[in-house]
Amino acid sequence: MNYLRFEHFVVELMEGVRMVLIDRQISLMNMLIKETDPKPVRYFAKRLNVSERTIYSDLEKVAQVSQEYGFYIEKKQGVGIKIHSTPVKKESNREDKTVSNINYGVKERRVKIIELLLFNSGKVTFQNLSDYFFVSKSSIHADLLYIKENFLNSTTVQLISDMRGTRVDGSEEQFQNTFVLFNSFVDQIEKKNEMFLGNHQQKHSVFKRYYGEILVQTCQKILYDFVKVHLEEISESYLYNVLNRLIVLSYRSSKGHHIEETEEIHSSKVLSHEKNELLSQISNSLGIKFSKGDIQYFNKHAEANKIVKKEIEIKFLPVIEKALTRLSEMLKIDFAADNVLKNQLAKHFPPMVYRLKNNIIIENPFLTQIKNEFGLMYDITWFVMSSFEEELGIHFTDKEIGFLMIYFQSALDRMQISKKVLIVCPTGITTSGLLLNRVKKILPPVNVFEVASFDDMHKINFNEIDFIISTAHIKVKNIPTLIVSPLINDDDMQNILNFYNSTFVLKEKDSKEKLANCSLMKLQKFTNENYIEFDCQYNTFKELINDVTDRLYKDGYVDIEYKNSLINREKMGGTNLPTGVAVPHGNPQYVKKTVIAVIVNRKPIKWSDEQNVRVVFFVCIAKEDIKNVKEILGEIYNLIDDREIVDQVFLNSNKKQFIGLLGGCIS
Repeated sequence: MNYLRFEHFVVELMEGVRMVLIDRQISLMNMLIKETDPKPVRYFAKRLNVSERTIYSDLEKVAQVSQEYGFYIEKKQGVGIKIHSTPVKKESNREDKTVSNINYGVKERRVKIIELLLFNSGKVTFQNLSDYFFVSKSSIHADLLYIKENFLNSTTVQLISDMRGTRVDGSEEQFQNTFVLFNSFVDQIEKKNEMFLGNHQQKHSVFKRYYGEILVQTCQKILYDFVKVHLEEISESYLYNVLNRLIVLSYRSSKGHHIEETEEIHSSKVLSHEKNELLSQISNSLGIKFSKGDIQYFNKHAEANKIVKKEIEIKFLPVIEKALTRLSEMLKIDFAADNVLKNQLAKHFPPMVYRLKNNIIIENPFLTQIKNEFGLMYDITWFVMSSFEEELGIHFTDKEIGFLMIYFQSALDRMQISKKVLIVCPTGITTSGLLLNRVKKILPPVNVFEVASFDDMHKINFNEIDFIISTAHIKVKNIPTLIVSPLINDDDMQNILNFYNSTFVLKEKDSKEKLANCSLMKLQKFTNENYIEFDCQYNTFKELINDVTDRLYKDGYVDIEYKNSLINREKMGGTNLPTGVAVPHGNPQYVKKTVIAVIVNRKPIKWSDEQNVRVVFFVCIAKEDIKNVKEILGEIYNLIDDREIVDQVFLNSNKKQFIGLLGGCIS
């Protein structure tokens, strides 16, 4: 170790890191720097008069800080630890135990543990994982608990722990489901989801790392060539899902692991010989043998991801028609004439229902963006589709609702570009021309505009007008009207744009002024004072859910089944927002009377997906009030999709002030 470098490092450490590390951790770092040979953990524990567990914990922090200053901690299994002033070179062999394992972050460590369990096909123990990563056994216990509760599910292998150690166990199909999930998990951790922006290479580098370049390139070429010949178009997300399955299936089959053939219950007519052609080409290229069960398994996932040419199934058309009718009633927009939307849904429904009935999960790469940017439309979509779960024999997941919302939002976007705007200006052609030109600059260019004076009003067919912009006060029944100044200023322009977006686009507003301008009439109508609670002291998600839903049932607002429908909805995807608010809701068929409950907790609680939440809106909407969903959710989102507004209305307020915000007129 260069002494001058060490001296400079210590000076920097004392000046810039003392607020980060406590004195004991600084002492540990100094000891590491001064030691010329690797020393075991017990050596440092004894000299600092603390437990080995404390040293393990301190090392995580020390490793993080030292790396920022160009120092790297190397761990040699069975020997000890040593600090270096230059990076430790990593050997190409993945099993090399001299790698600086101590520099793993929590997420990276969990990925590595899953990798060890899957690819090593053996067992691990708390002790050897503790030694490998140089963390305490309690940290390893927390890692395995996280993997069990947040990574594994009913379709994957399960963790088995006994006196011999911890291992994974399950059927071959469960193993392959786990490998597929692992690939996606690694992508998420490494933030390499750039495939959806057109960059395939980085996405496939994850595959190559674990499954080998030859196998990955072969599967990729055969699949892409097949798609070019047999399919007109397919989403990148579906294509990636199938490639993921194909690579894992080929890898496991090459190791002699095969899926058992089963009787398919939910299978529909598929062109199985085309998909067998893919496996046949891989077999010829790589010498891999596939069993009938392997072929059946691949067929199932190929169909679920639209890698088949299928006729539209007529049996889903009545459900689609009813769903569009219900959505039209909620949004007060007619979807019946949108044949593009109908055709898209007719193609989407068969593989979607097939996936849900067969418990096949595919990733929706846009889900986070959908929830954050189109939260209102997302929740409306869920309310609409949840009423058809029993008829279809399925339970929707958040990922599938996200896909459906994209179709509905696209339809809205198509509709928004054909709105007819009437501009009424009694002061003359010059002013009306100025007004028209300025409005055209802020609204979509293919909107239809019509200009009229007061004298021309009787000539207008108002059934064709979507909204009116006027420089004078006029009243036209059932048509929204915006009043602007004759020389239309910037405030007028902003009001027009806000109105247009909120009415026709349904995308969340960004304006900080929306709290002062928003209407809360529906919340006034459906909020019960007995269900507005501030300064609550719930400790857990389950405690809060159980207490509120039990009271709702006792007071006659919901059926007993409502609680389970709400909990199942949360399991399919958390209803919490980045602003620290959750909007749980169950199936409307179990709601007797519409009510909105508002809970503000004293401290944050972990919601169903481990995010902190302090404000909870329980949205219980009965069937007869479904038509009001857009207005109810719209008013709620006006209060919760901006963190400053959440702080103002809920966290820095009280029950009396909130009731005052609603106008004081609640039941």
